[in-house]
Amino acid sequence: MCILDKNDRVDKITELRLRVGKPIVYSDGVTWHTLYDGNESVICNKDFVGHILEVATGRSMYAYSEQIARGYLTANGGIRIGLTGQGVEENGRLVTYKNINYLAVRIPHEIKGCANETIEKIGGFDRNVLVISEPGAGKTTMLRDYVRQASNFGNNVLLLDERNEVSATYMGKPTLDVGRNTDVVSNTSKTECYKSAVRSMSPDIIATDEIFGRSEIEAIFDAVRCGVKVIATVHSNGIESLMRSEYGRLGEIFDNAVILSKKPKVGTVKEVTALRCKNA
Repeated sequence: MCILDKNDRVDKITELRLRVGKPIVYSDGVTWHTLYDGNESVICNKDFVGHILEVATGRSMYAYSEQIARGYLTANGGIRIGLTGQGVEENGRLVTYKNINYLAVRIPHEIKGCANETIEKIGGFDRNVLVISEPGAGKTTMLRDYVRQASNFGNNVLLLDERNEVSATYMGKPTLDVGRNTDVVSNTSKTECYKSAVRSMSPDIIATDEIFGRSEIEAIFDAVRCGVKVIATVHSNGIESLMRSEYGRLGEIFDNAVILSKKPKVGTVKEVTALRCKNA
C-alpha cells in the first residue's frame, strides 16, 4: 500500500482497519483518521486484502491455516493481522475463514523506558505483576520493555509469546529487543508451555501477554507455586471489574497491578497498586 508512504503520520501509525467496500482508517495511537489519496478517501477492495494476506503468508495461506482459524496472522516485524469473514466449521469446530473481508493490522512500536515508572514503583523484579487495561492501551509495549529490563538486569526470563507480538521472532530470532537473558517460545499454545518450561528452562521470571481462560489461570498458579515470578497482561477496564469476574482469582497471587490508560496518550500509567491488598 504505497499510498501510506505519502502520509506524514506513517511512522506513528499503530493500527490499520480494512473493510472491503469501506474507507480505510488508521490510528496514530490517539485518534482514528481516514486514509486519503489526494482529496479522495481510499476505499478498501479485495485486492488490498488479498495483497496483505499474500505478503503475510508468503503466498501460502494453507501453511498458516491454524493461525487463520484462530483469527489472526503474525507477519515479520511483529505485525499482527486480525481477520474475519465467513467461518468454516467441521464437527462444530472453526477450522478456517473464507471470503476474508475484514482486517485489523496492528503495528508494534518499541518504546524503551516505558516500564521505568512501573519498575520504580514496585521496587524491582521480585514481584508478580499484572498489567491491566482495555485493548489498545499499550499493554504489550509495556510488557516488552519490562522483559527487556528484567533480562538485562540479570534475570533468566522465559517469554511465552503465543501470538509473536512481543518478540516478533522471525526464523527463530527475536527482531524486537527483549533482553540478553530472555528465552522465547512463540506461536505455541501457552498452557502446555507453562508446565514444560518451568522444568526445562528454570526461569526466574515468566512473561506472557493476554491471559485468557481458566486453564491459563491454573497454569500461572502452578508456576508461582514453583517459585517463579510472573508478569502478565489481561484485558479489563479496571481492577474492580476484573475481581468480579473469573479472573478475580489472579488477585490471590499477583502482588502488584499496573493500570494503563489511553489518556492523555496510549501507555499512560494510571495507577500502580498492591493487588493482593486490594483483594484481601
